[in-house]
Amino acid sequence: MGEVSAITFESLYETVRKEKTSEELQKLNPDFYRQVIDYLKAKTDAYKGAKEKNNLNPTELERIKTQIINARKLVKDLYERREKKVLQLTLHKSRLNTGDESALLPEEKMLFDRSLIILDKFRKDILLNLVNAKMPVITGDAAITKHEPIAVQREDSKEAFSEKIGIRFLANVPQFLGPKMETYGPFEAGDELNLYSELAETLLKMKAAEKI
Repeated sequence: MGEVSAITFESLYETVRKEKTSEELQKLNPDFYRQVIDYLKAKTDAYKGAKEKNNLNPTELERIKTQIINARKLVKDLYERREKKVLQLTLHKSRLNTGDESALLPEEKMLFDRSLIILDKFRKDILLNLVNAKMPVITGDAAITKHEPIAVQREDSKEAFSEKIGIRFLANVPQFLGPKMETYGPFEAGDELNLYSELAETLLKMKAAEKI
């Protein structure tokens, strides 16, 4: 991997332009979000410092302020465009079990994995029943209707992950992340695993696994 270069307003604009004109996710530096944060912090600090010291003319000060506002808009635009592509990729994966995940940022991979679990679950609960002339049976939907993540990441509740439960998977489950950003899976029906209690309980409620 080449040397990491600092983000500028021009490079951020170019990144958004490329994302807009491409149907596929473009590959970004895995540390892209950190670079964005560093850029916005530097610009904001420069603006506040110049305003306090009154060492820039009003026109130049306003130019920096406008650039910060426009940069935030670009970040929002980029996120929403990539978010749409991630969800389209998730749909494709759920329906056809194919798709190139190599351009996903680490945070986007979390969105992809968790969305895929939900899509696969509802495909099983609704579509599989419908094509077999049965009414859909939604199982373990309480957590989903509350929009809770499949793999909960809570640094303030480490006790919840101190105990492990042995489970056996009843269905194929794609890769997901644990509380410390560790990766689990993918798993196939019949696989067995000792898993943190909260993660295990989520899978048990979804009828994707059973206790052993």
